Amino acid sequence: MATKRIPPVPEDQLPELRRSSDITWGQWECYAGKDAGKLHYILIHASTNRLTQCAIRRACNMMGYDKPMSWPGYRVEFTPDSEIGKALLGTPNGRAVAYFLSQHRDTLGHKVVTHMDMFFMRSFHQPLEVCFLFYIQQAHRHDSTR
Repeated sequence: MATKRIPPVPEDQLPELRRSSDITWGQWECYAGKDAGKLHYILIHASTNRLTQCAIRRACNMMGYDKPMSWPGYRVEFTPDSEIGKALLGTPNGRAVAYFLSQHRDTLGHKVVTHMDMFFMRSFHQPLEVCFLFYIQQAHRHDSTR
């Protein structure tokens, strides 16, 4: 599209944006500046991904919840034996967070998701939208598998 603009923008002058994490990183780096390595949380607001929503319904059922909760919602611990945590981290939204952390390890260091909160909110567009708040910490030596 940029090459069709008047005047056209040469391709070698365009930023290398391939994934949504590239855009998210640009926003974070612009906001945080020299403190960009101090990332502690990632909030995903209103996940509409169908695979993620199926995993959320299964997770709620496995935790014994029959209806969504608003903030603070349900805490899901990411421990090696947490099937729910692994399942939610394996969704497209969870994988995007993990990819974001690994993609920017030079600035962030070896950060991992320690746990997450899953909650629902009402919005203008949907009666209930799921939100995730991922908690991010520096990995310890024994966390190398995360």
